Amino acid sequence: MGESIEEAFSETLLVHLVGATSLVCILGFQLLSNYSKGQNADIVTFFVFIFLVFLVLYAHCVVGESLVTESHKVCEAYYDCKWYEMPNNIAKCLILCMARSQKPLGLTAGKFGTFCLSTLTDVVKTAMAYLSVLRSFLAV
Repeated sequence: MGESIEEAFSETLLVHLVGATSLVCILGFQLLSNYSKGQNADIVTFFVFIFLVFLVLYAHCVVGESLVTESHKVCEAYYDCKWYEMPNNIAKCLILCMARSQKPLGLTAGKFGTFCLSTLTDVVKTAMAYLSVLRSFLAV
């Protein structure tokens, strides 16, 4: 079930990740260019839109982080039960379950990276780096 969820959302989350990074970069550039021209009327609109982009991205990151955390808890729960005192057929099944739980479940972005809270900071860092490069190209 976890693998089918990952397959279903993988491409969509990759597009969302790239889109959110691009949107934050472009909106930041527009905000800086409008502010330098003295047009302060649209600042609230820009901040609301950037906030909504981050809110949706944060929701996906929290869900991905909780999936990874719960997956680690399942692995620990299998190990903490006294599987070594159980009958052989049940112990073998539990050992297989422990082996499968070593690879944590989570939401991935196009099978490149896992959605977690560090992904949110990576999006901000990447968007600001692109914004810096964009400003340096257009300033010349």
